[in-house]
Amino acid sequence: MASPSAVKAYLACWLQLGKAIDARINAQPDTLKPDSVVSLSALSLEFEQLWNDIKDCAACCYLAGTDESIEDLLSDRWEITNCGRCGMHVPVLESGQVSSGPCPCADMMDAWPNAETLPPRLNAGAIDPTVCRLEQVRDRLLAREVGLSELVSSHLS
Repeated sequence: MASPSAVKAYLACWLQLGKAIDARINAQPDTLKPDSVVSLSALSLEFEQLWNDIKDCAACCYLAGTDESIEDLLSDRWEITNCGRCGMHVPVLESGQVSSGPCPCADMMDAWPNAETLPPRLNAGAIDPTVCRLEQVRDRLLAREVGLSELVSSHLS
């Protein structure tokens, strides 16, 4: 079963590559695409709001180019795994059958996968523990710098 966090990560990664959410509400098609998906250390507030909106109408929302609704993906029949071609998240029936549609990368053959760009990410700390560690070192150095400047100021006064 795909957890809500796995489905959320699936959407976040594909939205970073330029995909959109197709919402088919009351026979009125709408394309939902946030301007930003990630901020420096977490998913953006804009994406979080979009995710909350999508959960409220999950039966009518699809990642562009796919056939499974977000409600389908949140059911106990689906899991999120990696595409054999591009390595990105794709939905697969829990029984092991491939989903009814292709990987969302199918319409991006010319642009994805692209080994010359950074892959989509959820946030730096959750994806790469090295980045998290570097942020901790930076914070300690900044604290030490503030402490040293206060010490110098007190000696100069």
